[in-house]
Amino acid sequence: MDQITILMAVYNPDKEWFKEQLSSLNQQTYPKVKLLICNDASPDISEKELEEFIDKYVDNIQWKLISNSENKGSTKTFERLTLEADGDYFAYCDQDDIWNKDKLYKELEYLKSNKACMVCCNADAIDTVGKILTKSYMCITDAEKEKIENNTIWKELLIRNCFWGCTMLISSDSARNSLPFCKNMYHDHYLALYASIQGRICFVDRTLMQYRIHGDNQTGFLKDANDKKSYIKNRILPLRARYEMLLKKQLPEEYKAEIENVLKWVKSREEYAQGKWSRVFDMLRTGININLKTTMFEIMTLWLPERLWKRQIEWLKQNKGK
Repeated sequence: MDQITILMAVYNPDKEWFKEQLSSLNQQTYPKVKLLICNDASPDISEKELEEFIDKYVDNIQWKLISNSENKGSTKTFERLTLEADGDYFAYCDQDDIWNKDKLYKELEYLKSNKACMVCCNADAIDTVGKILTKSYMCITDAEKEKIENNTIWKELLIRNCFWGCTMLISSDSARNSLPFCKNMYHDHYLALYASIQGRICFVDRTLMQYRIHGDNQTGFLKDANDKKSYIKNRILPLRARYEMLLKKQLPEEYKAEIENVLKWVKSREEYAQGKWSRVFDMLRTGININLKTTMFEIMTLWLPERLWKRQIEWLKQNKGK
């Protein structure tokens, strides 16, 4: 029987949420599960306290705690977990969600039936006290589902992520072969992209977990773009290093050609953001078939004064989804 190893990164966990997450892992119906936890140098809880806490709520599966000597951040921590874990499949895990008892069983069943190397499930969004906010919160569009089915989702993943690490089950071979993780990409985005290039990925449109929404979530709509400077710093400037690193990976030529095209688009956006307005034509030429929405947004707004920029960002955040 295949072994599934749950990989969990921990940093200053809220004890009530952490208890609920651990309890849900402990109750998994799949019979061969291990749990590897990495403490990312949490300043407010000692390793001994963590061990005692985990031991209190995890008694049905084998577990192990390792620790970073200094804070590395989630991506580097998950990279270490991927490197040090054993098992046939890896399930990436946050510290504050709740998994259905059959999450791993159903995901592995679906992955194998689709002959895939990675599967993701849907999730309900819950608030800080566990109340459901939104059913089937991970909204995979019909167009994205078609791309998943046709195995062309990798082009979408070059630009944006549509999968969450906490919903993911991936073959350990695919995860290990992806190492080292790509710079300036969250681990789940990178793993989904790599898996979609190396094999087949699939999406089981069933709610198999509850994703907790709170103020410390790492991702969110324009969360890292409060002004023009932060938008350029976080949404444009890191991209060049990302795609240059991807080009160094051992990838088939057809994928490299698409990455090179995306890199040209990124370079034109970078120069336009720095005030080289003549680059607008290169942005349009490359961006029209890559991400027209982002291209037009930046062409129409990056020249705005800071006050107007902040106002439009606030409006977009308030009206997302309306």
